[in-house]
Amino acid sequence: MKTTGYFVLLGLSLFFFFSDVASEDGDQFDCKEFMDDGMYCTRESNPHCGSNGMTYGNKCAFCKAVKRSHGSIRLQHLGKC
Repeated sequence: MKTTGYFVLLGLSLFFFFSDVASEDGDQFDCKEFMDDGMYCTRESNPHCGSNGMTYGNKCAFCKAVKRSHGSIRLQHLGKC
């Protein structure tokens, strides 16, 4: 039983370490995958609220706005503003 609990905790900690869930605060938001100027964003709906009070449709749109603002926009929270 102790071994099972250990593996469950290890699995959860690895999940949060390697996923965006652990890094979705304003200072730690990872936009590396969207920094290519030629990349187009999908129309997936996953709202992100920026520190400028604007709601961006998804992570890609938010990251493109962060790049255009030279990093002055931060993530307030996930969801609509």
